[in-house]
Amino acid sequence: MKVGRNELCPCGSGKKYKKCCMEKDLIDETLSQHDVDNEQMLFPEAADSSTDQIDEFCDDFEAKNYEDKVACVIDAIDNLIFIDDMAFDMLDILYQESCKHNDRFRFNELLQMLKKKDPFTYKKDKAFYLSWSIINLLVEKKYDQIPEFTKELARMAGENIDEFFGIIDALSYHNQLAMVIDALPIARRKIHNNAEIVSSAIKEFNIIATTNIIFSFFEKDLAVDAHDPALLKKLNLYIELDVNMLEEYLIYITNKSNRKWATNDFPYTRISRASQYDYYQKKKKRKKSLFEENIAYFCAAFLGYLRHSENIPYGKAYLGSNEIMEYLIIRVSGDYEFNVGLHKKRFIESAFMLLPEEESLTIYLGIILSFFNCQYYRAAAMLEMLPYWLKFMKCNDLLTESEEAVCKKELQIIFKEAYKLFENYNQDPTIFDNIKKINPPSFVC
Repeated sequence: MKVGRNELCPCGSGKKYKKCCMEKDLIDETLSQHDVDNEQMLFPEAADSSTDQIDEFCDDFEAKNYEDKVACVIDAIDNLIFIDDMAFDMLDILYQESCKHNDRFRFNELLQMLKKKDPFTYKKDKAFYLSWSIINLLVEKKYDQIPEFTKELARMAGENIDEFFGIIDALSYHNQLAMVIDALPIARRKIHNNAEIVSSAIKEFNIIATTNIIFSFFEKDLAVDAHDPALLKKLNLYIELDVNMLEEYLIYITNKSNRKWATNDFPYTRISRASQYDYYQKKKKRKKSLFEENIAYFCAAFLGYLRHSENIPYGKAYLGSNEIMEYLIIRVSGDYEFNVGLHKKRFIESAFMLLPEEESLTIYLGIILSFFNCQYYRAAAMLEMLPYWLKFMKCNDLLTESEEAVCKKELQIIFKEAYKLFENYNQDPTIFDNIKKINPPSFVC
């Protein structure tokens, strides 16, 4: 993730990036790019002078009012005066302010102006500019203009997989499944052929692709089954299929399962107080626990319930249900030090582990909304699905009256904290508008 010079440094010092780790990062980047063994060849005195001048310029820019910032960017584009990362830093600041002023159309025009007049500078941070443009168009509901930007970003997915994942989340949240489907085969060639992408990211991409392909088939025809040749042909591009497992999954997500769930379907044993790194290393080698297997099926059933009983589109429902599953599995694992006393709320243990709890959920939301994640769409979808999760549990006789009363109080605390997290997120006000509408239901089936 790219860091603007005026943003907080990701090292956690609390200082601005330019006053903390930026100079060291620039030296590391220069050494890496040019393979220079002799650091004197970097001319540190000249570099310091250039950095000071850029810092002074950016500080002056940040102090301007909004309209003066716009005029300054236009002047910089017209006169081709951008140096190093100046274009990104200025546009990053202006993007945040343009969102506050709801001036999205003019900001997108500035990006296109930069692309036309200074294509070299535009190309350096093109993935970010495309992402900003897409989010702006989603907010303004100008859906007909989005596909060209999405496909362009997909062609860069090999080098910009995080930005691509972020836009897939945004499109899913805004119920734009067709655009996701169109982007996937373009991105597949770039991601699968890039040896530098870690295996976990490729696996995540393959899961995203296969689930969305399945959703697209069922949005057109609920009669599709696990042996459908057209479906299998598309899925085989991403994963090695187990048709029996696929058939079972399809039964759940189409809300056709008659399985009766019980609390003893979710036994758990905390793994250990190992570090996060050690846990994930062990997780690769060990067999999934019964809790993990059954919670995956239960969440698939929940996904089918959301789509067919609550009329929530598959894309958004999947974002939310998948995050709920990840949260529960991580909490059961003992990872992230979720030290919550199992008996203090007087739940039976297995039932407790299915219920959202304020302390651990706040920690989890903090993790997925941290600087290096910034997964606002996933966090928002998760929160929006939580009331339905409890309703689904009660429909399956997994929630007692006393637990329901406690959960209502827990949800009130969780939503109150969520309002604080999202009220200043201006990039997509749709998220906060939806969060404000959350009203914990009475959980009556």
